Amino acid sequence: MNEKPILTNLSFHKFCLSLLGLIFILKLIETFCFINYIDPFCYHLAFAKIWYETSFIEAMRDNDLFLFSGYFDFLYIIPMYISKGDYFLAQKLGQVTHFILSLGLGSFLLFRYFNNKTWAILSAISLLTISKSSTFFLVAKNDGGLSLAILFCYILIFDNKFLKVSGLKRAMFIGAIVGMIPAIKLNGLCYAVPLALYYILKNRSEYKKLFYFCLFGLLVFSPVLIKNWYFIKSPFFPALLTIFPGESSEVMINFYTKFLGAKFEWSLLVEHLNYFLLGKVLLALTPFVFIFKIVKKDKFSVDSNYCAFIISLLSYLLYIKVNGGIPTPRYIFPCYFLLIFFLFHELDNRLEGLNQNRLVPFLLLLLILADSKLDKSIKRISTSYKNRKEDWKVTVNNGFRYSKFWNFIEATEASTKSYIVSDYLTNSYYAPKGIRVRAGMMDREASFIYSCKDLSKLSQFDYALLQDENSNKCYRKIKKEGKLLHKEGLITLYDLRGLRY
Repeated sequence: MNEKPILTNLSFHKFCLSLLGLIFILKLIETFCFINYIDPFCYHLAFAKIWYETSFIEAMRDNDLFLFSGYFDFLYIIPMYISKGDYFLAQKLGQVTHFILSLGLGSFLLFRYFNNKTWAILSAISLLTISKSSTFFLVAKNDGGLSLAILFCYILIFDNKFLKVSGLKRAMFIGAIVGMIPAIKLNGLCYAVPLALYYILKNRSEYKKLFYFCLFGLLVFSPVLIKNWYFIKSPFFPALLTIFPGESSEVMINFYTKFLGAKFEWSLLVEHLNYFLLGKVLLALTPFVFIFKIVKKDKFSVDSNYCAFIISLLSYLLYIKVNGGIPTPRYIFPCYFLLIFFLFHELDNRLEGLNQNRLVPFLLLLLILADSKLDKSIKRISTSYKNRKEDWKVTVNNGFRYSKFWNFIEATEASTKSYIVSDYLTNSYYAPKGIRVRAGMMDREASFIYSCKDLSKLSQFDYALLQDENSNKCYRKIKKEGKLLHKEGLITLYDLRGLRY
């Protein structure tokens, strides 16, 4: 008598599909929680807030840090208008926006692309459960949007049948996306260059296509260069400041060069490899799959599946060349997207028989879930639910300690602005209306604070946020004559409105 298999293909497929839906909903709900991450409070959301209160041009002029904002960050003006100035709601809507336009659409893209539905579902689950710095995809940033654009662009180049766009229109479309990639985030150049070379190799004999590809790429990217030139005379700001310093202060140049031009050291190699291949444990399989293809003597061509792995590797090597002194997963999220595509494309096309062996997909699912960190998502949602009746200011103060400074500063009149000079803290999103924070290491107007050769420059500021134990005359005057309002950790808030110059 033959026993029925415990897990049939159909039941496994339904189980995985249900799991995919559950994980997607879980992640989506998580984006409605208050998530403490400082970057959105410094410029991703903070820029959109000032833009909503004033205008795009005024916001760009108000803080050099806002010049970081690219095309994706401009989308955050939409949550501002939807929330009508409710910045707590706008933060949540911004988080939803980033999730949908990164992991959300990315998982949907993979799910629809692969023919075999088992691999399609598992690829989508893999993307949704990237483990290294997974919170980055749930806060209002731009890293996930950049990664989605790169994956989408790669598939467009790799598969000529993907989307019903062909000929010169396809060349223009791909060129526009390649140009948009560094316009979202400047480190996108590390991916745009290999993608552009890949497109040129695939279409090397079609000169008209190449012309329109280059033209539309430049047209889309050039507004960012013009913006940076107009506001700070440095087209690639904040990168390449040693070559194009523009109006950046010496303090700014030193600070940005340290974080955007750190040289690679061999002692960091293991850490780099860890981030590249263990963004998710599953990705450790990709080098072996690549070697397997070579052993099997798969023909290499610009149409082969080799390209996703090679472009990912080339992009990462380019990143190491430019900024290898700072190993971090957030600059290589696009590599994770490409490597997941590479692995499941191989499963979908070469190893179709594997899904007939139910054990292989099941073991692969276990490997995918091994570092999914779904427990952290559940914990965050649970904590948020327990605190749902709290006033939003209490939630923000408890979740982000430095927001407590804003409890000691009053909003200004609509027609006036009040500036804070800071030697460290750049957070300003939850500041009262009209309050602006200028941090010396990132803003020309506040860089004087570290050397202070002219006390009169202090007169343009109403408050100070100081962490440094500097003893120059600005610090001495602030600490002696300024009114201490609040201290949080090592940072102290002073009221400077009573100072005499």
